[in-house]
Amino acid sequence: MGTQNEETKGTGEATQETTALKDYQQLFSARSIKNYLASFFGPFGYQGLGYVLFSTYLTMVYSTKYNVNVAAIATVLSVGIIIDGVTDFLMGIVVDRVRTKWGKAKHWFLITAVPLGLSIGLMWMVPESASSTMVLVWAFIFYNLFCTFATMIRIPTQSLGALLSDSSKVRSWIGWAIGAATTLASSVAGWVIVPIMAAYGDTLFSYRLLAWIMGIATTVLIFAAGLLITEQRTGDDWKAIDAEYKQLHGSAKRESIIDQIRFIASNRWWLTMVVINLFNSFSMGFAFGTMAWFMQYVVGDMSLMGVMFTVLSIPNFVGTIVGLPVSSFLEAKLTMQLSAILQAIATVVMWVAGPSHMTLLFFGLGAKAFLSGVTAPANMVLLSRIVDYGEWKNGVRQEGLNSSGIAVLQKITSAIAAAVLGFVIAGFGFSGGPDAVMPEAAKGAISFLYLGFPCITSILTAIFWTLFKLDEKTNKMHLAEIAARKAKQAAQ
Repeated sequence: MGTQNEETKGTGEATQETTALKDYQQLFSARSIKNYLASFFGPFGYQGLGYVLFSTYLTMVYSTKYNVNVAAIATVLSVGIIIDGVTDFLMGIVVDRVRTKWGKAKHWFLITAVPLGLSIGLMWMVPESASSTMVLVWAFIFYNLFCTFATMIRIPTQSLGALLSDSSKVRSWIGWAIGAATTLASSVAGWVIVPIMAAYGDTLFSYRLLAWIMGIATTVLIFAAGLLITEQRTGDDWKAIDAEYKQLHGSAKRESIIDQIRFIASNRWWLTMVVINLFNSFSMGFAFGTMAWFMQYVVGDMSLMGVMFTVLSIPNFVGTIVGLPVSSFLEAKLTMQLSAILQAIATVVMWVAGPSHMTLLFFGLGAKAFLSGVTAPANMVLLSRIVDYGEWKNGVRQEGLNSSGIAVLQKITSAIAAAVLGFVIAGFGFSGGPDAVMPEAAKGAISFLYLGFPCITSILTAIFWTLFKLDEKTNKMHLAEIAARKAKQAAQ
């Protein structure tokens, strides 16, 4: 297949349209609606509730409540993120190779719901009398458990667009559901955090109460998602895909693990998306990792965290809603390119505004959040097209590795961001503890990591989006050729 002209090759079938849509291609069939709900429930639990609590408060709580050196806890979390990156990669391989009667994703939601919820609560239950070494060991164990269980949900969730439907419109709605869930959950997390902190203060009890509330909610939501999911391809469909692969490659067996890695690494659109996501990961890693530090020590008003969560969540949620009609008239690729340019401009505004002009900073933050929400449906469409392209080129659908390969590199950049944050703050003289004073030089470093670095990476993201060329016309041609190959094989 590597000798094919990837931009122009097609067959007569490429121009034919199916008149009778199957239920998984229909925008509002009962099956599609259940899948939208499942796509919403999953990330609402693991990505919105759990991730907000961990990414925003974990380092600061362990440093100020347990008197652990901030660089030490940052190192532990960074190592954990690297380990999580390895499990991401392995999970991608497992998702693509382990199929049940339901398909590739459904069973993982049912298996993982309870242990994921428990890991969220237990992360914050280290005894107050524990030594610093014990605290670090506890953090290492339960952080890695949380990350592993979250991976077992996250990789299947990120693969749902390609697993549930071949329709770009349905995929857009799946992307919308995932984006809306993450955004709304972040807002809900803020609305829960603020009153509990107001009632019980900045105490360890507050964080433990929050963790168990969010852990229980996560378990219920993940299990509900597993019950609702119905995939497009099940047993016989995957047998046909395996047969197609064997015919294309003259093999008596399905692809090996080495083949899986080789195929995903040769997918040029996947490689382009990897670079783009690396820049985004650095930007988000520093932005979320420094948010609490920025508000506490640079702005000097932690009560504004509620405002920060609102500015992040509401515009993002509105943007996600707007993303649906936008995706109906604006090509997904173009949507991503325009949004990247405008987000880069917004980060410049934020950096220029700085902590002395919080209204302007909030405006830039809200604009960036809105634009990020707009792209949620388009991003899911493009990720799914990359899977379709891989099947067209190699005869293999790699929903798992398509998502996990990107996630691995995202984890590496997140680990780097977490380590840099901890070492920079410690390097500028902050030692941790409830009475520690933040040096002015450290405040400047925090400001740069929160505002300056994300601005630079946003500009680079906009540049690389111009290199992505996989549009809807080409995707339809790929799908039509795949269908023609399967029809020919079935007729033999």
